Amino acid sequence: MSDSIPPAPVIHSSQVFTVEQATAALALNATTLSREIRKGRLRCSMRGGRRWVLGSWLLAWLESGEVERGKRPRRRLRVTGKSATPSGQ
Repeated sequence: MSDSIPPAPVIHSSQVFTVEQATAALALNATTLSREIRKGRLRCSMRGGRRWVLGSWLLAWLESGEVERGKRPRRRLRVTGKSATPSGQ
């Protein structure tokens, strides 16, 4: 058996999603989009007691997270005993 990669979601700028639908469409953790909304990085509208996200807002959010080539974040060093090792190792 081989692991198959699910197809990439197609998001049209005029689509309207609930936060739950957008989370499922992008296969994200349940709290990711709520956190992004709370931090002001993803726009949403509140109507009828629900949070709505436009496809154009999702696309803008994805584009704003672009990682530029050659500008990787520096890894923090963790001091353990006598030597410092990169965190995560």
